[in-house]
Amino acid sequence: MIQIRDVVGATSVSRRVLEKRFKTILRRSVYQEIHHVRVNCIVKLFVGTDLTITEIAVKSGFDGVEHISRCFRKETDVSRREYCKCHGRK
Repeated sequence: MIQIRDVVGATSVSRRVLEKRFKTILRRSVYQEIHHVRVNCIVKLFVGTDLTITEIAVKSGFDGVEHISRCFRKETDVSRREYCKCHGRK
């Protein structure tokens, strides 16, 4: 799972400068962007695969179903069950 230090290490700027740039351009922190990308990965797995929610949680680097559900709801304002129901998943 990617962490903030990995993002900082891939750039030629300090963490502080990177955080400021993220806030200015994306209007969210590096941490929030990492979560955003992870949730987008989950969405693709919900729609494009038949993996179980547990398999998706593991593949996406989440600790478990509860954690993935909480993060998904926070990012999308809809529960993962509602999302899956709308997109033809059980």
